[in-house]
Amino acid sequence: GFNRGFDRVAHWYSSIIRVLVGSWITIAAMLAVFAGLISATVYMAQAVPRGFIPSLDQGYAIVVVQLPDGASLSRTDAVIQQASQIIQKTPGVDYAVAFAGFSGATFTNASNQGVIFARFKPF
Repeated sequence: GFNRGFDRVAHWYSSIIRVLVGSWITIAAMLAVFAGLISATVYMAQAVPRGFIPSLDQGYAIVVVQLPDGASLSRTDAVIQQASQIIQKTPGVDYAVAFAGFSGATFTNASNQGVIFARFKPF
């Protein structure tokens, strides 16, 4: 049962392949498709913009600050405020928001960590 059906399908498949490979029309069509794909690849390589910063860049950065374990929240806040002032003075930064006692990596509370969200000016 199964072997006879499998043999029929295999014979049918090999007959189709023999006809397709032996036909110049099929070979020409395959070469035309191949040339079309190569042309599309070259066109897309030239059409896609290149650059270091992708055009889909969101225009913000998340800065994570971590002090040694056991650092107090007031010490962390002082460091975060100093880093925030440096970031806000940087050309191209629109504004920065700082949070002391917040881990930007795990989004949990931690007295020795802080996070600064900096938004860039449109470029």
